[in-house]
This record gives sequence, structure tokens and C-alpha cells, in this order.
Amino acid sequence: MFPNRGGLFTAVVWSNGTPTLLPGPPQYEDSLANAINDAGQVVGQVFGSDSGFYEAAVWNGLTPMVLGVVPGCTAGVALGINGNGLIVGALGCGKDSAAEPAVWHGTTATLLPIPIKPTIGGPGGKAFAGNDLGLVVGSSNNAGGNNTPTAFNATAWDNGVVTDLGPFPAKEGSSSATAVNKQGIIVGKSTWVLQELITHAALWSPIGSAPQDLNDLIGTAAAEFTLTEATGINNHCTIVANGYSKTSAHEAFMLKLIDPASCANGLVVQKTEN
Repeated sequence: MFPNRGGLFTAVVWSNGTPTLLPGPPQYEDSLANAINDAGQVVGQVFGSDSGFYEAAVWNGLTPMVLGVVPGCTAGVALGINGNGLIVGALGCGKDSAAEPAVWHGTTATLLPIPIKPTIGGPGGKAFAGNDLGLVVGSSNNAGGNNTPTAFNATAWDNGVVTDLGPFPAKEGSSSATAVNKQGIIVGKSTWVLQELITHAALWSPIGSAPQDLNDLIGTAAAEFTLTEATGINNHCTIVANGYSKTSAHEAFMLKLIDPASCANGLVVQKTEN
């Protein structure tokens, strides 16, 4: 989350195929871009040679701005930004710069609560995305900061209410939420151990319901492909995901609803096509 600087990197944005570099402020040597919103605001992180840490940043056009931290935290990374300019990500806090989920209103940082605080150090979580209604999703620690598959669960923060979204029912494991659309439909992944570590793409809708395995929702295509992680969902309920074919070749996938009218609050996906 907050790696040591390993070389010079410069963030870049492409517009109609034309790249534009997004360097940090003069005193920052590296820049990395992670997300962009419809207004063209880009968020990511910059490396401060004076501080020795990566810090969260936003670019309005070509103008970079370093985002604030809270007392006790130093490092930062911005991972997502919604249409209203709400920025989500994580701050590195404590002597080990353990990741804690955070949001920024303007440049002001606020840590997000998590269901269970780590008891033996370790990261608390990360916020990956937020929709225009302010619903934020990510992952948070749920098992005392250990390295077992149950250490993290997908988490939603909605107007001050934090919800542990949980992994697949009856499968002891972990989960993470990576994207959410305006209808509040959340996607990500769930992981469990069955002789070996298994990860499948997941969907939560509505908040509080058990996650659905996207592999159970793609019909006959499930015999040819395995979806391991859903990484994005738009307001038309088109989902992008990673996975592999039966020959073990890694591939990217796009899932579209056969009936677009099914894209609504409380969606339960029943028919999709790859």
C-alpha cells in the first residue's frame, strides 16, 4: 500500500489516445494515478522526498494537490473519486504505517470506522470506491490483524453506518468490495480455502444481503470460464471482471444484463452474458 520508492514514476492520463503526464508538485519526485471521475479529476499518490512517504493526491486538470492526513498518520493513497469529488483511499498510520480506510472532503481527511479493530497490529483496511450518493466500499480487518484468509471482509460505509458485507455463506473466508454503482450494487471478490486458496467474483445487493457468486449467474459460460474478481460496475450494471478459461489462460471479461430494465435498486442478477 505504501511501498518504498523504487524508481521514478510519473502518472499519465489519456484523452482520445493522447497521453499527458501528471507530475506531482516540485518537491515530489514520483506520481501514480489510480482513478478518474467524469469531470476529469484524477487521484493517486505522490512521493515526497522530504517526508520519505507516498502521500495521497488529486489533479484538477494538470494542477496537483497533496491531500491532508489526520494526527498519527503520515502516508496516504487515493484509490477512487466520485462525481462529486469525494475521494476515498487509505492512510498509513502508526509507526508501521498500517493502512486505515479514509475519505477526503476537499483536502481534509477522515478515517472511516471498521467493524473490528486489529488487536495485534496489522492494517485496518482500505476504501476503494464511492458512488455519487456517498456510499463507500472497500475492505476492513475482521480477525485481529492476522494473515489468515478470514482477516478481511468487504465493507460498506453509508452515511455513517458501517456494514460488514461478509464472504460467501457457509464458506469460511475473506472478501473485498472494489466498486459500486449509483444503484448501490457492489462488486468485488470472496476467497476461501478448499485444499487450496479459491477466489471468485462476488456481487452484493442490497447492502445487508449475502454475496452472490457471479459464476453462478453467467449460465452455460460457467463451464468455460471462472470469474475470480469483479473490478468495476457502471450505472447500466455492466460489470468488468478478471478470470481464467478452462485452459487456465487469464482473461478479462465484460458481463452485460440481458434485460437492462433489471438494473435497479436491490438487483438480484439472474441472467447475464459474457
